[in-house]
Order: sequence, then C-alpha cells, then structure tokens
Amino acid sequence: MIQQGENKHKPALRALWKQCFPEDTDVFIDLYFSKLYKNEEALIAVEVGQPVAFLQMLPCEVRIDEKQYPAHYIYGVMTHPDHRRKGYMHQLLTAALSKLDNMGADCGYAFLIPQSPELAQAYAKYGFFNCGDLRMMTEELPVVQIIPAAAQRMVALQDYINEGGTKFDSDAFRSKSPGMLRYTNDYAPAVAYWEAFMMLN
Repeated sequence: MIQQGENKHKPALRALWKQCFPEDTDVFIDLYFSKLYKNEEALIAVEVGQPVAFLQMLPCEVRIDEKQYPAHYIYGVMTHPDHRRKGYMHQLLTAALSKLDNMGADCGYAFLIPQSPELAQAYAKYGFFNCGDLRMMTEELPVVQIIPAAAQRMVALQDYINEGGTKFDSDAFRSKSPGMLRYTNDYAPAVAYWEAFMMLN
C-alpha cells in the first residue's frame, strides 16, 4: 500500500535509511529526519504495517541559466533489500509524479540525481532526461541550480551539507548538475525549451 508519511513511521524509516545508505553517519541521518523530512512530502510503501520503500518530494526551484521554475526534488529514494523487485518503486514514482503533475503551475519540474547509469536508464522511462540535454545551440552545459523553496529550509540544508553528506553536494545544488529533470503537467516554459532543443537535433 502506498501512503503519505506518518510520524509513527519515522523510526523505521531511519533504520531503512541506515540500511540502504550505510555511508551516511547517524548525525547526518538525524539532521535529515529532524530538519528536512516532512510527512506531507513523503510517500511510503507499507507492507504488514512496516515501511519497505520511500521517497520524498522536496519543494525547490530549478534555475536553468537565467530562468527559474518551481520544482520538486525527488530525494531519498530507497527500498528495503528484501522487498526489491516487487514493484514498490514503480508505484511510488508513479504516485509521486501524478501528484506533481496535478500541481499545475506550482510544479514545473521534477528533479533527481540517479546513483548509477542503470538507475538513470530506469528513470528515463518515467520521462526524466539528463540536465546536459538542455545544452541547446552551445557547447556549454546550462547552469542548473536546485534551490530549496523556503529560507528556513536553506538553513537546514546548509547544516545538512556541513555534516559531510554525499547526497546534497555542491554540484547538485550550486553548479552544473549531474542530475535529471522531468517537466510536469505540460508545463509551458519547460515544454517550449525542450521542444526547441528537439527541433535542433
């Protein structure tokens, strides 16, 4: 069953995070769940009352060169090793993207950073494309910046980065991103940008 996050699930989600991302320190994980996690942004796959897969949709803005768009960063995507290949991540991504599509102009893009080329190929099936595909007429990659939507979350994010985490690195948030984008709900500025690119190739 796919459902929104609840406080009762946070201890199990923390343990799941530790299992799926063993390189993250306890301090780092505590910062995430105390300062960045929100139930209303989380989707959880629950089996026999226990969370087995998870993702969060962090509100942010995507700045592509000089243009800025409302977006959500799909973050913390994880499935318990014993429950992989059961279709949970497909269900979570489908539910998340449906929710973002229904937000209309409040969400122009979905953004994520795949952890492997294989995952990048999997995400492409959901409409994600590499940020580098926005290079248009120039050899230079566009500057894609991911910026938290609220000032207080920027402070929380900075604490998170300072703890040495690998997920929110400077490349992802302040420079030429290695991530992937997906425009939502036929978002007009993004569609125009993408169609212009396609016409050149």
